Amino acid sequence: MSAFTVGEDDQSPIPLRAVLRFVLGLWDGLVWLLLVALPGIWQSLNLAGFALHFPYVLIGLVILGGVYYAILALADGHLLWFSAVLFLLGTWM
Repeated sequence: MSAFTVGEDDQSPIPLRAVLRFVLGLWDGLVWLLLVALPGIWQSLNLAGFALHFPYVLIGLVILGGVYYAILALADGHLLWFSAVLFLLGTWM
């Protein structure tokens, strides 16, 4: 008896779309951390710096939450949109 079965039930153990969602979610998390959160926190040394940079850190965190929800809802179009907006926010910071 063969360990492999051939038929319509054959699927790869991990779908490619799931791997791509994971990689994109990890990439978005690193973009937020390295390009938005760390510079925003490092420049929040006084009240003026905090008032200027901390809202962008929170905006980035909300967008990262949108990425997480898009991954859970399997909404690839929204995932790409949130990823692009987060990357634009990170490069703007």
